[in-house]
Amino acid sequence: MSKEVKFPRAAYAGGLVTDPKPTKAGGKSLFIGEESIGVGAFKPSHGIVRWDDVARVEITSGMTGGAFGIVSPSGQQRVQIAVERKDGTTALYEVFRVSPAQVRSALALRLMPLGIEVAA
Repeated sequence: MSKEVKFPRAAYAGGLVTDPKPTKAGGKSLFIGEESIGVGAFKPSHGIVRWDDVARVEITSGMTGGAFGIVSPSGQQRVQIAVERKDGTTALYEVFRVSPAQVRSALALRLMPLGIEVAA
């Protein structure tokens, strides 16, 4: 299995006390790595959450609108990812121009062996 899955055209929408500022919609990539998830240009630099801190992950989809308070590129498919940590905080991400099945598959490869639930 590859070490990391990368989805271009993504954003961190906030939620973490340690990293409260959202990134520009579609201006970064979402990185799903062996140890963590996060958003950045060339490597994760915003909204980084380690898998051992995660309680559950929820994936939803729809068309643009910025449900998490960020401005989304108009008229694009959007997948929203909510990563709930064991401490009760939730990191929010959006990925554009990708199907929910693609994101769910990438997350399931990382999370199922760890026993972390991926809800639809």
